[in-house]
Amino acid sequence: MHAKIAAGSRVTAHLRITLTDGTIAESTFEGSPLEFVVGSGELHRNLEQLFVDLSEGETRHFDRPAERAFGIPHEEFVQTLALEQFSASNPPEKGQVIEFTQPDGTPIAGTVLNVEDQSVVVDFNPPLAGRDLRVEIEILKVTSGT
Repeated sequence: MHAKIAAGSRVTAHLRITLTDGTIAESTFEGSPLEFVVGSGELHRNLEQLFVDLSEGETRHFDRPAERAFGIPHEEFVQTLALEQFSASNPPEKGQVIEFTQPDGTPIAGTVLNVEDQSVVVDFNPPLAGRDLRVEIEILKVTSGT
């Protein structure tokens, strides 16, 4: 019998996230699997929770409403930043995802919503926030985290 995934487990798995219209938003099935440690913060907490109690060799599908997937978008996560904060040699473009550094040093991705004369509007909500999703998980390997 295989050990169940718990906090601290090192997991190797394939993951597919599909929108309700069938569009694949993310998939590792065609390439390298996802590897992470449960509880490390590498995955969104609601996504990570789907792995808990699964075992090596198990495949599961989950239908998740937005609230239980990446959450509901928050207006306060949309920020207007000065254009001068961006590189002149690589100016931001609408739709571009840019990695920023938070005050505590952790990275955060933001999607450029609009570029104006002197400012850039950036959305720091997760890109799939507000979307109902179907998640498919195939557990390839589990190593206990001790």
